[in-house]
Amino acid sequence: MTEAEKRFREAERRLDEMLRSDEAVIAAGRVTISDRSARVYHYKNESLSWSYRFETRRARGSEIENTSVTVSLYEHEPDLLRVCGLAEIFQIGQLSRWRSKTEALLPLGEVERVGLASIVLDAIRTGEELVASA
Repeated sequence: MTEAEKRFREAERRLDEMLRSDEAVIAAGRVTISDRSARVYHYKNESLSWSYRFETRRARGSEIENTSVTVSLYEHEPDLLRVCGLAEIFQIGQLSRWRSKTEALLPLGEVERVGLASIVLDAIRTGEELVASA
């Protein structure tokens, strides 16, 4: 195991523990959680990642309001989490009528201090406020 993989595995373990402890709080806000991680090497990915998508959807007449946050950690940067927010309004089968994207890098230590649920739910709330004012 390389030094980079060792550092990634330790960060992955810490994030898994945070998610396990915060999952009920996040899901209580009608947020769906999906794992998009690449935890093993294979022909489709050359590096490892820990990545989860947190999402809410609501009907808005004939349209859908979608707010999602993807939190990712990559093998080559095991101390930084990438937090990508997406808020959009669309009709099924069509391009978004309105869309807003955000991205931030957070040190893993900051995420541990503040809590994964806090970061995810704050980002979801911000996205929902943007959608409501669109």
